[in-house]
Amino acid sequence: MKTFIATTMVVLAASVFFCQSAAADGAMANVPDAMALDAAHDAAAAQSTMPAHDAATASDSIVQLSAERTGSQLAASSVLMQLREVLGAREDDMQKIVNGELVSNDNSGGADLTAYVPVGSAIAETLRAAPTGKNGFALASVTLVPYPDSWNHMSARERMLALYNALGRISTQKGITYISRRAGYKPKELFTQSHYIASESKNAQVLADITAAAVPKTEVRYVFQEDTSFGENTYRHTYTNSANEIFVEITNCTPMKYHGVTCLKKEEMRMCISLYPVQEGVLVSSAAIVTGHKTTVTVVFVKVDLADSFKRRTDALHAWFKKQVEE
Repeated sequence: MKTFIATTMVVLAASVFFCQSAAADGAMANVPDAMALDAAHDAAAAQSTMPAHDAATASDSIVQLSAERTGSQLAASSVLMQLREVLGAREDDMQKIVNGELVSNDNSGGADLTAYVPVGSAIAETLRAAPTGKNGFALASVTLVPYPDSWNHMSARERMLALYNALGRISTQKGITYISRRAGYKPKELFTQSHYIASESKNAQVLADITAAAVPKTEVRYVFQEDTSFGENTYRHTYTNSANEIFVEITNCTPMKYHGVTCLKKEEMRMCISLYPVQEGVLVSSAAIVTGHKTTVTVVFVKVDLADSFKRRTDALHAWFKKQVEE
């Protein structure tokens, strides 16, 4: 009798589990998946030969798994609702963001890149004025970085400060890798040097990373980096921060050269990064904006796909920042 009761519990628990999964995924519109029910009955048949105690334990495990699956689905649904409030991206793109993916697009085909960044943010205003066609191009990327468990006790202000300082750890960009086309789409070192400097001159005094005690409304910093493709360059980092967003615009202060030949003049490239906290994590948006050039340029008879090059660089920066938050 005990075995029969335990077996019945297994059937019911497994059926509930699979029905919940199908309903949550929107797969069958209230009709249980036949394969799921077959699996449930197979599990019950297997349990019928078990002692009552073992069958009951198996039943408890299935119920627990069902609860965990349901909780995970509810959490994902909550994140999706938050994203709908701040992003205008397509539903499938937002689902990718919920799943932890990096979503990117450029405006060469006329796409509205403001859909990939928070509504009303500083980075949205920057992208709204981005050049297109012969005047230049822009690309945008966005991902959701979950808060580490160690941040659970932090207030909103403390989290903003932690994010600001994580973004400011420029020295840790030395040695990061990106996927290089020239290397056969394999990882290659991006920056062989990366540090703050006192002024725009690349020979200016080297400065250590800055750990701020509070998030300033505005700030300007200078950075020197040696890029394995574009050589030695200095950049101006201009921060414009608010209660809801940390925003930095990075502008090249020196011409960017490919094999010694200038492909981007001074201030023709802007890289923007936006940190926009939401309940479950921080939306990390980036934009690469190039003025005066199409997506592809020719340097010494070699075609350089600027859009693809900067996309792979922004991918590397997203991975770098996620690591800074996790540490």
